[in-house]
Amino acid sequence: MTRPPQDDEDETGQILWERVKSTISPLPQRKPSGPAHKMAGPVKYQKAAPALRARDFIDRPAQARPRRATAPKPPTPPEDRSTHKKVRRGQVEAQARIDLHGKRHDEARTYLLRRLEEHAHEHLRCVLVITGRGARDEGVLRTGLPNWMGEEVFRTLVSGYAPAHMRHGGKGAWYIFMRKRQ
Repeated sequence: MTRPPQDDEDETGQILWERVKSTISPLPQRKPSGPAHKMAGPVKYQKAAPALRARDFIDRPAQARPRRATAPKPPTPPEDRSTHKKVRRGQVEAQARIDLHGKRHDEARTYLLRRLEEHAHEHLRCVLVITGRGARDEGVLRTGLPNWMGEEVFRTLVSGYAPAHMRHGGKGAWYIFMRKRQ
């Protein structure tokens, strides 16, 4: 196939272009937009806030910050001395066991409280709570249990607590002594 001569294409294209040009009207003039237009005038800055001085803080009351966990309190001995001796010798047999392994801190606390309330209604005197030793340091549950025992809700149920004897779990367990109920 041969191509038509170039002259015909140029003439036809030129004629079409002239027709299209005759139907077009220019766009209305608008103000220029963009960064060049915005920067036309001088830059105006807002007045800065006055600098704070040390005396500005003196009259303000100190804001309370949440306390970090404190060191565990020493174990509270049980109500009667003979029970405490039996605990030290490993002669105490727990009437119930509560295992907190695999529970998170808040979850373990609510579970322990619920189970201690159940055991208090059953008039049990000694409960073995297994916290585990923890992967690092002393373990979150092991160090958390003495702090929990200092709370009001636990003090109404518990008369004392002590670390368990080696044959009952050693450092990973605690004896909890329940209050006598009338």
